[in-house]
Amino acid sequence: MKELIANNASIEPTSYLRALGYFVTVADRGGVSAAADALNLSPSVISRSMSNLEKRLGVCLFYRTRGPFRLTPEGAALLDPATRMLSAAREALEVIEAGRTEPSGLLRVGVHSEFGYGWFHERIAAYRADNPKVSLELVHDDAVTDLVRDRLDIALRFRAPTDVRLYQKKLGKFEIIAVASPMMIDPNDADEPARLASLPYIGRMRGGHPDTLSGKHRVSGEMFEFTTRGMIAMDNTLATLHAVEAGLGIAFVLRECVRHEIENGMLVHLLPSYFFGSVDLYAVFGTSPPALAVRRLIEALMR
Repeated sequence: MKELIANNASIEPTSYLRALGYFVTVADRGGVSAAADALNLSPSVISRSMSNLEKRLGVCLFYRTRGPFRLTPEGAALLDPATRMLSAAREALEVIEAGRTEPSGLLRVGVHSEFGYGWFHERIAAYRADNPKVSLELVHDDAVTDLVRDRLDIALRFRAPTDVRLYQKKLGKFEIIAVASPMMIDPNDADEPARLASLPYIGRMRGGHPDTLSGKHRVSGEMFEFTTRGMIAMDNTLATLHAVEAGLGIAFVLRECVRHEIENGMLVHLLPSYFFGSVDLYAVFGTSPPALAVRRLIEALMR
Protein backbone atom coordinates (compact mmCIF):
# COMPACT_ATOMS: atom_id res chain seq x y z
CA MET A 1 0.00 0.00 0.00
CA LYS A 2 2.76 2.45 0.93
CA GLU A 3 4.54 1.65 -2.33
CA LEU A 4 1.34 2.26 -4.31
CA ILE A 5 0.80 5.63 -2.62
CA ALA A 6 4.40 6.59 -3.28
CA ASN A 7 4.08 5.66 -6.94
CA ASN A 8 0.79 7.50 -7.40
CA ALA A 9 2.06 10.62 -5.62
CA SER A 10 4.24 11.43 -8.62
CA ILE A 11 1.39 11.12 -11.14
CA GLU A 12 0.16 14.45 -12.43
CA PRO A 13 -3.65 14.48 -11.96
CA THR A 14 -4.37 16.30 -15.22
CA SER A 15 -2.21 13.84 -17.16
CA TYR A 16 -3.99 10.91 -15.52
CA LEU A 17 -7.42 12.35 -16.37
CA ARG A 18 -6.38 13.02 -19.95
CA ALA A 19 -5.10 9.46 -20.36
CA LEU A 20 -8.30 8.00 -18.93
CA GLY A 21 -10.31 10.20 -21.29
CA TYR A 22 -8.30 8.89 -24.23
CA PHE A 23 -8.81 5.32 -22.98
CA VAL A 24 -12.60 5.73 -22.82
CA THR A 25 -12.60 7.15 -26.36
CA VAL A 26 -10.46 4.26 -27.61
CA ALA A 27 -12.88 1.77 -26.06
CA ASP A 28 -15.91 3.65 -27.37
CA ARG A 29 -14.57 4.04 -30.92
CA GLY A 30 -13.07 0.57 -31.11
CA GLY A 31 -9.42 1.38 -31.62
CA VAL A 32 -6.60 3.89 -31.47
CA SER A 33 -6.98 5.21 -35.02
CA ALA A 34 -10.71 5.83 -34.68
CA ALA A 35 -10.16 7.52 -31.31
CA ALA A 36 -7.42 9.73 -32.81
CA ASP A 37 -9.81 10.81 -35.58
CA ALA A 38 -12.54 11.60 -33.03
CA LEU A 39 -10.16 13.62 -30.86
CA ASN A 40 -8.40 15.27 -33.81
CA LEU A 41 -5.05 13.93 -32.62
CA SER A 42 -2.38 11.78 -34.21
CA PRO A 43 -2.57 8.03 -33.50
CA SER A 44 0.98 8.20 -32.03
CA VAL A 45 -0.23 10.60 -29.30
CA ILE A 46 -3.04 8.23 -28.32
CA SER A 47 -0.78 5.17 -28.44
CA ARG A 48 1.87 6.83 -26.30
CA SER A 49 -0.73 7.92 -23.76
CA MET A 50 -2.18 4.39 -23.58
CA SER A 51 1.28 2.88 -23.12
CA ASN A 52 2.08 5.30 -20.29
CA LEU A 53 -1.25 4.58 -18.61
CA GLU A 54 -0.70 0.83 -18.84
CA LYS A 55 2.79 1.26 -17.45
CA ARG A 56 1.45 3.23 -14.50
CA LEU A 57 -1.26 0.66 -13.81
CA GLY A 58 0.96 -2.34 -14.47
CA VAL A 59 -1.59 -4.04 -16.76
CA CYS A 60 -2.56 -4.24 -20.43
CA LEU A 61 -5.87 -2.57 -21.18
CA PHE A 62 -6.60 -3.97 -24.66
CA TYR A 63 -5.31 -6.71 -26.92
CA ARG A 64 -2.95 -5.59 -29.66
CA THR A 65 -3.81 -8.11 -32.36
CA ARG A 66 -4.91 -7.96 -35.98
CA GLY A 67 -8.40 -9.12 -35.04
CA PRO A 68 -11.33 -7.03 -33.84
CA PHE A 69 -10.60 -4.58 -31.03
CA ARG A 70 -11.05 -6.13 -27.58
CA LEU A 71 -10.44 -4.93 -24.06
CA THR A 72 -8.54 -7.13 -21.67
CA PRO A 73 -10.36 -8.10 -18.42
CA GLU A 74 -8.44 -5.32 -16.70
CA GLY A 75 -9.46 -2.83 -19.40
CA ALA A 76 -13.09 -3.90 -19.13
CA ALA A 77 -12.93 -3.44 -15.35
CA LEU A 78 -11.49 0.05 -15.77
CA LEU A 79 -13.95 1.24 -18.42
CA ASP A 80 -17.04 1.71 -16.27
CA PRO A 81 -15.42 3.68 -13.38
CA ALA A 82 -13.38 5.71 -15.88
CA THR A 83 -16.55 6.60 -17.78
CA ARG A 84 -18.31 7.60 -14.56
CA MET A 85 -15.32 9.65 -13.49
CA LEU A 86 -15.28 11.57 -16.78
CA SER A 87 -19.02 12.09 -16.56
CA ALA A 88 -18.59 13.54 -13.06
CA ALA A 89 -15.80 15.79 -14.29
CA ARG A 90 -18.00 17.07 -17.12
CA GLU A 91 -20.83 17.66 -14.66
CA ALA A 92 -18.52 19.64 -12.37
CA LEU A 93 -17.37 21.80 -15.27
CA GLU A 94 -20.99 22.34 -16.37
CA VAL A 95 -21.90 23.48 -12.85
CA ILE A 96 -19.07 26.00 -12.86
CA GLU A 97 -19.95 27.15 -16.37
CA ALA A 98 -23.61 27.51 -15.41
CA GLY A 99 -22.52 29.49 -12.36
CA ARG A 100 -20.77 31.92 -14.68
CA THR A 101 -23.96 32.49 -16.68
CA GLU A 102 -26.72 31.72 -14.15
CA PRO A 103 -25.98 32.35 -10.47
CA SER A 104 -27.30 30.02 -7.81
CA GLY A 105 -27.00 29.39 -4.09
CA LEU A 106 -27.53 31.59 -1.04
CA LEU A 107 -26.91 35.36 -1.10
CA ARG A 108 -26.91 37.24 2.22
CA VAL A 109 -27.53 40.97 1.87
CA GLY A 110 -27.13 43.57 4.62
CA VAL A 111 -29.72 46.31 4.13
CA HIS A 112 -30.44 49.53 6.03
CA SER A 113 -33.99 49.25 7.39
CA GLU A 114 -34.96 52.35 5.38
CA PHE A 115 -35.09 49.98 2.43
CA GLY A 116 -37.94 48.01 3.97
CA TYR A 117 -40.06 50.18 1.71
CA GLY A 118 -40.44 50.47 -2.08
CA TRP A 119 -37.21 51.20 -3.95
CA PHE A 120 -35.19 48.21 -2.77
CA HIS A 121 -37.94 45.62 -2.88
CA GLU A 122 -38.99 46.64 -6.38
CA ARG A 123 -35.49 45.84 -7.56
CA ILE A 124 -35.27 42.68 -5.48
CA ALA A 125 -38.43 41.45 -7.20
CA ALA A 126 -36.82 42.08 -10.59
CA TYR A 127 -33.61 40.38 -9.43
CA ARG A 128 -35.54 37.30 -8.27
CA ALA A 129 -37.33 37.09 -11.59
CA ASP A 130 -34.04 37.21 -13.50
CA ASN A 131 -32.11 34.92 -11.09
CA PRO A 132 -34.56 32.27 -9.85
CA LYS A 133 -31.84 29.91 -8.56
CA VAL A 134 -30.51 32.44 -6.03
CA SER A 135 -31.90 32.24 -2.48
CA LEU A 136 -31.86 35.55 -0.61
CA GLU A 137 -31.46 36.38 3.05
CA LEU A 138 -32.06 40.10 3.69
CA VAL A 139 -30.64 41.38 6.98
CA HIS A 140 -32.41 44.69 7.72
CA ASP A 141 -30.70 46.86 10.33
CA ASP A 142 -29.86 50.54 10.82
CA ALA A 143 -26.52 49.62 12.38
CA VAL A 144 -23.38 49.46 10.24
CA THR A 145 -22.96 45.81 9.34
CA ASP A 146 -19.72 43.85 9.41
CA LEU A 147 -19.52 41.67 6.31
CA VAL A 148 -17.30 39.03 7.90
CA ARG A 149 -18.96 38.93 11.32
CA ASP A 150 -22.48 38.87 9.86
CA ARG A 151 -21.52 36.48 7.02
CA LEU A 152 -22.77 38.92 4.38
CA ASP A 153 -21.97 38.71 0.69
CA ILE A 154 -22.91 42.35 0.09
CA ALA A 155 -24.20 45.28 2.14
CA LEU A 156 -25.86 48.61 1.33
CA ARG A 157 -24.29 51.55 3.14
CA PHE A 158 -24.70 55.33 3.10
CA ARG A 159 -20.96 55.89 3.35
CA ALA A 160 -18.01 54.45 1.48
CA PRO A 161 -16.16 51.84 3.57
CA THR A 162 -12.92 52.82 5.27
CA ASP A 163 -11.75 49.20 5.44
CA VAL A 164 -9.22 48.78 2.62
CA ARG A 165 -10.10 45.09 2.37
CA LEU A 166 -13.59 45.93 1.12
CA TYR A 167 -14.71 46.99 -2.33
CA GLN A 168 -17.48 49.42 -3.20
CA LYS A 169 -19.78 50.44 -6.00
CA LYS A 170 -21.74 53.68 -5.84
CA LEU A 171 -25.39 52.90 -6.56
CA GLY A 172 -26.65 56.46 -6.75
CA LYS A 173 -27.62 59.64 -4.92
CA PHE A 174 -30.83 59.68 -2.88
CA GLU A 175 -32.67 62.87 -1.92
CA ILE A 176 -33.73 63.36 1.70
CA ILE A 177 -37.27 64.62 2.20
CA ALA A 178 -39.61 65.22 5.12
CA VAL A 179 -42.90 63.31 5.27
CA ALA A 180 -45.97 63.22 7.48
CA SER A 181 -49.30 61.46 7.62
CA PRO A 182 -52.33 63.09 5.93
CA MET A 183 -53.95 62.75 9.37
CA MET A 184 -51.45 65.33 10.62
CA ILE A 185 -51.47 67.85 7.78
CA ASP A 186 -53.60 68.63 4.76
CA PRO A 187 -51.58 68.03 1.56
CA ASN A 188 -52.62 71.51 0.40
CA ASP A 189 -50.67 73.01 3.33
CA ALA A 190 -47.59 70.81 2.88
CA ASP A 191 -45.50 73.50 1.18
CA GLU A 192 -46.13 76.18 3.82
CA PRO A 193 -43.11 76.48 6.20
CA ALA A 194 -45.12 78.33 8.85
CA ARG A 195 -47.67 75.51 8.97
CA LEU A 196 -44.98 72.91 9.63
CA ALA A 197 -43.00 74.71 12.32
CA SER A 198 -45.18 73.48 15.18
CA LEU A 199 -45.57 69.87 14.09
CA PRO A 200 -43.89 67.16 16.22
CA TYR A 201 -40.76 65.53 14.86
CA ILE A 202 -39.69 61.92 15.24
CA GLY A 203 -35.94 61.85 15.85
CA ARG A 204 -33.39 59.16 15.00
CA MET A 205 -31.23 57.46 17.59
CA ARG A 206 -29.06 56.25 14.74
CA GLY A 207 -29.34 56.12 11.00
CA GLY A 208 -28.37 57.74 7.73
CA HIS A 209 -29.89 61.20 8.29
CA PRO A 210 -29.11 63.88 10.90
CA ASP A 211 -31.83 65.02 13.29
CA THR A 212 -31.66 68.65 12.11
CA LEU A 213 -31.62 69.58 8.44
CA SER A 214 -31.66 72.92 6.67
CA GLY A 215 -33.76 73.17 3.56
CA LYS A 216 -33.15 75.58 0.71
CA HIS A 217 -35.92 76.72 -1.59
CA ARG A 218 -35.23 75.34 -5.04
CA VAL A 219 -36.02 78.69 -6.74
CA SER A 220 -35.69 81.61 -4.30
CA GLY A 221 -32.94 80.17 -2.09
CA GLU A 222 -35.01 80.84 1.07
CA MET A 223 -33.91 78.65 3.98
CA PHE A 224 -36.05 76.56 6.29
CA GLU A 225 -34.70 74.51 9.18
CA PHE A 226 -36.12 71.73 11.31
CA THR A 227 -34.45 72.54 14.60
CA THR A 228 -36.56 70.89 17.31
CA ARG A 229 -35.94 67.27 18.25
CA GLY A 230 -39.22 65.52 18.85
CA MET A 231 -40.50 63.87 21.98
CA ILE A 232 -40.10 60.52 20.22
CA ALA A 233 -36.83 59.04 18.99
CA MET A 234 -36.43 55.66 17.32
CA ASP A 235 -33.53 53.43 16.36
CA ASN A 236 -35.19 51.77 13.38
CA THR A 237 -36.20 53.51 10.18
CA LEU A 238 -38.97 51.11 9.27
CA ALA A 239 -40.56 51.57 12.69
CA THR A 240 -40.20 55.32 12.26
CA LEU A 241 -42.09 55.21 8.97
CA HIS A 242 -44.91 53.22 10.56
CA ALA A 243 -45.04 55.82 13.34
CA VAL A 244 -45.27 58.58 10.73
CA GLU A 245 -48.14 56.78 9.01
CA ALA A 246 -49.89 56.55 12.38
CA GLY A 247 -49.69 60.33 12.74
CA LEU A 248 -47.08 60.54 15.49
CA GLY A 249 -44.87 63.09 13.77
CA ILE A 250 -42.64 64.20 10.92
CA ALA A 251 -39.59 62.23 9.80
CA PHE A 252 -36.87 62.47 7.20
CA VAL A 253 -36.66 59.62 4.70
CA LEU A 254 -35.25 58.89 1.26
CA ARG A 255 -37.62 60.05 -1.43
CA GLU A 256 -37.32 56.97 -3.62
CA CYS A 257 -38.15 54.67 -0.71
CA VAL A 258 -41.57 56.25 -0.13
CA ARG A 259 -42.47 57.29 -3.67
CA HIS A 260 -45.44 54.93 -3.90
CA GLU A 261 -46.73 55.92 -0.45
CA ILE A 262 -46.68 59.58 -1.49
CA GLU A 263 -48.36 58.84 -4.82
CA ASN A 264 -51.04 56.74 -3.09
CA GLY A 265 -51.74 59.42 -0.47
CA MET A 266 -50.49 57.35 2.49
CA LEU A 267 -47.78 59.94 3.18
CA VAL A 268 -47.50 63.66 2.47
CA HIS A 269 -44.29 65.10 1.04
CA LEU A 270 -43.55 68.14 3.18
CA LEU A 271 -41.99 71.27 1.66
CA PRO A 272 -41.50 69.79 -1.82
CA SER A 273 -40.20 73.18 -2.98
CA TYR A 274 -37.23 72.84 -0.62
CA PHE A 275 -34.11 70.74 -0.96
CA PHE A 276 -32.82 69.22 2.29
CA GLY A 277 -29.83 67.36 0.94
CA SER A 278 -28.99 63.91 -0.32
CA VAL A 279 -26.92 60.86 0.56
CA ASP A 280 -24.80 58.55 -1.55
CA LEU A 281 -25.61 54.85 -1.39
CA TYR A 282 -22.88 52.25 -1.84
CA ALA A 283 -22.85 48.52 -2.40
CA VAL A 284 -20.01 47.05 -0.33
CA PHE A 285 -18.56 43.58 -0.95
CA GLY A 286 -15.46 41.60 -0.08
CA THR A 287 -14.13 40.23 -3.37
CA SER A 288 -13.12 41.75 -6.68
CA PRO A 289 -14.39 40.93 -9.15
CA PRO A 290 -17.56 40.15 -7.18
CA ALA A 291 -19.33 36.81 -7.55
CA LEU A 292 -21.88 36.67 -10.36
CA ALA A 293 -24.85 36.73 -7.95
CA VAL A 294 -23.44 39.86 -6.30
CA ARG A 295 -22.67 41.51 -9.63
CA ARG A 296 -26.19 40.82 -10.89
CA LEU A 297 -27.66 42.34 -7.72
CA ILE A 298 -25.55 45.47 -8.12
CA GLU A 299 -26.76 45.79 -11.70
CA ALA A 300 -30.38 45.41 -10.56
CA LEU A 301 -29.95 48.07 -7.89
CA MET A 302 -28.49 50.53 -10.39
CA ARG A 303 -31.48 50.36 -12.76
